[in-house]
Amino acid sequence: MLSAVKASQIDRTEYGATALAYCTGQVTEEQLQSAREDLEYWHAQIEQIESDLPIPLQSMLLDEALSAALRAQSLGVAVNEKLFIDTARRIDREHASAMSYANLIRGLLVGAAAQLEQDPRFRKIASGHPKCLDREDAIVYLLAGDSPLADEVAQNELVKEAVERAKQELHDGAPLADTRGWALLRRHDPASARQMAALIKADTAGKLIVDLDRWFYPTSSLVRYKQAMLAKIDGRTDEAKAMISEAERANIPMEVAF
Repeated sequence: MLSAVKASQIDRTEYGATALAYCTGQVTEEQLQSAREDLEYWHAQIEQIESDLPIPLQSMLLDEALSAALRAQSLGVAVNEKLFIDTARRIDREHASAMSYANLIRGLLVGAAAQLEQDPRFRKIASGHPKCLDREDAIVYLLAGDSPLADEVAQNELVKEAVERAKQELHDGAPLADTRGWALLRRHDPASARQMAALIKADTAGKLIVDLDRWFYPTSSLVRYKQAMLAKIDGRTDEAKAMISEAERANIPMEVAF
């Protein structure tokens, strides 16, 4: 039994080192070309999406397309943000659901990131290690923290639209524990943010998943951010900052300070 545990630990260490090397490595032409091809495919799929296709299927296609768009955008490939935002708005308007909500937030943040790219402070964060942190995550974790840049990001019109949709989902939909929603709400509607925080604190399964992610992905920037955000939501702000510092000492890229 002990030898199996040791073997598992060795595998995790080796995997973590490999993952970190990929994350912090230079973007290759092969990776860029792959991102371009995926984005081109999904641009075409969304442009030609059939209106008579069942809405849930349209939402699933858009979810895949947004993942490709975020990956491409993070690597510096131009994205048709309007196409994704307009499609997400239409689907959410016609058949609101948890997935349509998530897709609309992602689409709006893709658009917001393109606008925020003009700010050298945001560009530095977003382009520091683009394979570790996509543009959506960069915005969310900025908003989870406290900085002058975060205050300005919160005033972006597309971000504010995302805030309104998060508020609507919390009060009129079937609210779920959503750390992204908390980050969006905390400046614009503290009362709603507290309500969301209560849902997150009660989400034992969600916390367990993050803990498991930390075990399986010990060098992941995203997992460290998730843990730090949960600590901050729980009122443990100093601990959240310490988590970021600990990751930095382990040479894990952490572009956003809490």
